[in-house]
Amino acid sequence: MSTSEAAGGAEPQYAGMKTSVWWDIENCQVTKGCDPCAIAQNISSALVNMNYRGPVSISA
Repeated sequence: MSTSEAAGGAEPQYAGMKTSVWWDIENCQVTKGCDPCAIAQNISSALVNMNYRGPVSISA
């Protein structure tokens, strides 16, 4: 097991793969006062912090 895997990071064979996030915006709305763009940036940043380097698509 690699260091990134032990820390909850991406397994090497998945690190460069595309990640898709599907958000059910009707049943799980953005909290009032929150910026949807900031939420998307936080999702992308969390993936980078876990060593995912592939493209990210977020659909809501």
